[in-house]
Amino acid sequence: MNMMLPILGNTHPLPLISFVEKFDAGENLLGGSCPLAGLLDEGFEQHIANGRHLREAYLGPGKLFNTLDLAAVIDKTYFQSDNEERTVMSGQVLVSSMFNKTGSLTVDWHTMDYKADQFLKIEPSQCPITTGFQRVAVKAQEYQDYNNSIDTVLLVEEMEEVFGSYAHLEGPLFDCLMTNLCSEKKLPPGATEDLTNRYTEWLEQTVSSQYSFENGILPKTGLQKLVRRIKERINNATTQQSPVTFAVYSGHDNTIMPLLAALGVWDQKWASYASMVSIELYKETNETGNFFFRIIYNGKELRHPGCDSDNELCPLQVLMEAMAFTNEELPCTAQAMFTDVFGAVNFKNIQDFQYGIWVGIAIICFLIGAVSGSLITFFATKKSEVPAYANLQTREEPGDDMF
Repeated sequence: MNMMLPILGNTHPLPLISFVEKFDAGENLLGGSCPLAGLLDEGFEQHIANGRHLREAYLGPGKLFNTLDLAAVIDKTYFQSDNEERTVMSGQVLVSSMFNKTGSLTVDWHTMDYKADQFLKIEPSQCPITTGFQRVAVKAQEYQDYNNSIDTVLLVEEMEEVFGSYAHLEGPLFDCLMTNLCSEKKLPPGATEDLTNRYTEWLEQTVSSQYSFENGILPKTGLQKLVRRIKERINNATTQQSPVTFAVYSGHDNTIMPLLAALGVWDQKWASYASMVSIELYKETNETGNFFFRIIYNGKELRHPGCDSDNELCPLQVLMEAMAFTNEELPCTAQAMFTDVFGAVNFKNIQDFQYGIWVGIAIICFLIGAVSGSLITFFATKKSEVPAYANLQTREEPGDDMF
């Protein structure tokens, strides 16, 4: 944010006064000293650690940037998030932890109004048809059978006994529960590990049913702008059209999951705190100069179904085909699309649907997130110059505690 300071006559601008935002206990929604939906201390530390991992892997001699100084490569970077406090801070903490800063440096941080942002999340107010897709999906027989099963009925009863009127399974309870568990706060009596695991499994099954319905029409429509941007960055890298080799996009758990679902690689598990997704683009250094990619999720490779399991990397064409749904804009308000996709539909049950990475070797997209905030980063590097990626068959897999 740029601030214009007032000028008094011929005097110098008034000195900038620094302000610290304080949340008075008892006056805000949480009744404590933290803002609603703020970044946890634990999340802050996790993003510092993530920045250090990226620094070690991609900064220094022979790596992506031959420097630790952000000022030296600022013209090759791009940073964006929505304007939620935790997502802005998540991205900025990671960047600050990854790079050094020498001298004065102002870094542009791109954002937009949260409610108008359908880039980093599925936003029904901007793409109303996604609400319709959700409502059609939950009326599918598979969803209904699961949601009316004995296991689900018992789960609802136990959740109500423990959480009372706050036990609405599709409400904000999950975020509150996970936040307390992550920060080691006390939970109500009866909130056992078994109960929270069953609740998590219910949410995963519920969301998975919606994201997989009709070949992923919901996440593909809702996150088409983000996937299109990823595709554009890849095309720019392969054709030497863009100077940007490192970009950060900071979002949420509900950015990670639909993104992976839209690409056909989601493991149908809820995205944990400070999760990372990376889409890496490589170019062969031989005469052919073919392009390949990998997808990494929390330090482990996600193999796209269209990839040959015998090869280290997958031909880029597989990924481009997975993103082909963005070749034409998917409508956000057209009723006709429902008819084309689903045939005859009772639209009385679908309300509001009508309102609505040359440097050229590798592009990496990281998404860091869950409740604490998420990041997507794109950057390029020579495969042969990065020891961690020089020999994928012989390198050790990162441990579970890498991130």
